[in-house]
Amino acid sequence: MLSLPWPIALSLALVSFGLAGLILVNLRDRVVRQTLPTPLPTDPHPIAMLFENDRLIDATDAARRLLATGPRNLRMAERMKAVLAPLFPELDARLRDIGDGGSDMMRDGTTGATLTAGRAGGLLRLRIENLPEESLPPAIEPASLEALDKELDLLQATLDRAPVLIWREDGDGHVRWANRAYIELAEERADTREITGWPLPTLFDTATPAETGVDRRVLEARGTAPKRQFDVMTQSSAGLTTFYAVPADRLAQAEASLHDFVQTLSRTFADLPTGLAVFDKERRLALFNPALADLTGLEPIFLATRPLLSDFLDALRNRQRMPEPKNYKNWRDRIASLEQAAVDGSYLEDWSLPNGQTFRVTGQPHPNGGIAFLFEDISAEVSLTRSFRAELALSQSVLDTMEEALAVFSGKGTLILVNDAYRRLWGNDPSTQLIDAMAEDVLLHWRGECRPTADWGPLQTRLLGDGVREAGTYKIRLKSGRALGCRVAPLPGQATLVGFAPDTAARPVPSGEWLNPAVESRATRTIGL
Repeated sequence: MLSLPWPIALSLALVSFGLAGLILVNLRDRVVRQTLPTPLPTDPHPIAMLFENDRLIDATDAARRLLATGPRNLRMAERMKAVLAPLFPELDARLRDIGDGGSDMMRDGTTGATLTAGRAGGLLRLRIENLPEESLPPAIEPASLEALDKELDLLQATLDRAPVLIWREDGDGHVRWANRAYIELAEERADTREITGWPLPTLFDTATPAETGVDRRVLEARGTAPKRQFDVMTQSSAGLTTFYAVPADRLAQAEASLHDFVQTLSRTFADLPTGLAVFDKERRLALFNPALADLTGLEPIFLATRPLLSDFLDALRNRQRMPEPKNYKNWRDRIASLEQAAVDGSYLEDWSLPNGQTFRVTGQPHPNGGIAFLFEDISAEVSLTRSFRAELALSQSVLDTMEEALAVFSGKGTLILVNDAYRRLWGNDPSTQLIDAMAEDVLLHWRGECRPTADWGPLQTRLLGDGVREAGTYKIRLKSGRALGCRVAPLPGQATLVGFAPDTAARPVPSGEWLNPAVESRATRTIGL
């Protein structure tokens, strides 16, 4: 056996391996060319694509332009199905049915376009013919195409990062495009974590779109996916409908909390004896409680129709639940002033009704330009006040008939009550003064009209001191010489009664001892003695 030096042997081995590789590549290409129906076309505008295990390995320029119109967030095989699905709806299913060495042809009945598919050696070849020119994007210069690709990538990235769900559906309700947020939510709610089929599953029932343009849609909990709520808006154009779904979970929670709060307020207002009527900024009745219907006699059905403020007041007038105006025109003018006064937060009025009831109506400003009216039945309060005033008037009349001059001081030392005899004796009426008369000032006035006596000190101590409140009697003399008896008696509520009466036990004093007859006569007439 011939032995060669090892460098020569190594070189021969490498050459042998290289020749063997070239032979194998040549045999593979020959097999591929023999098994495929035809090689990729060389005409200027063919549409042909070659896939290996769902990976695009070759395509004509026209085919690449066609694929560029599909969703860029999908793999090439899925993008191809998304682009061709409008023309060949059964493409996905029929491609799965083609076995190795088999082929299939599909035709679009509308445009007349045909699609020929063949599978061999793990390769899938697609050829589209008779596709209308308007369905194929025009050829673009490389620089322009690169700029468009960058802009498309930017737009796609923007849509994929959008916090809202965006997708498009055709007339049959099939999803033809969706952004990343929609796909992730579809994967979250799917049986498998990855969605490979096309079209994408439909998450929302869009067969009956909202009449207002915005509709609240709910996705019930499924598996580990929680319940979700979205506000869905739609826009239609060119036979396709674009949907925008904004997450509304927090908004729904806020609305639920607001609803519960309103229900709580409604239950609270329902138990109030005061009638409540809240008008919105359009001056329509937005909220009322049962007490309003009870007090005003207005039917709840009428109140539920949300009448205007003017209609509400008209209804009150018709039922005589407000004071009757002298004429209708002035009354209508009063409505405007009433409304303005309530907006300023300054409206407060008592309504005396023909049936004897009295309503206290309060107007208060409400947020967002609304007005809240409170209707309170104060008939019992008014009746009690009138009765109390009548009793006070009667008591005053009784005191005025008494010959003893009486004065009552409150626990704080304020002169609160006198009778006619007191006014004649001391020549003043505290009720006509602008400020309250205090015990110190009244004592000074009394002493100014009297002669000094030993009882003034104890009397002053009894009235002004903080000691034990006990009854006592004292003797004083006017400057005219007339003797008066003064008695002090405690009353309930820390009040004190002081009474002045002639002292019949005192020695008569001649008229000229201290004062001349004219002064004595004036003093006598003043005290009524």
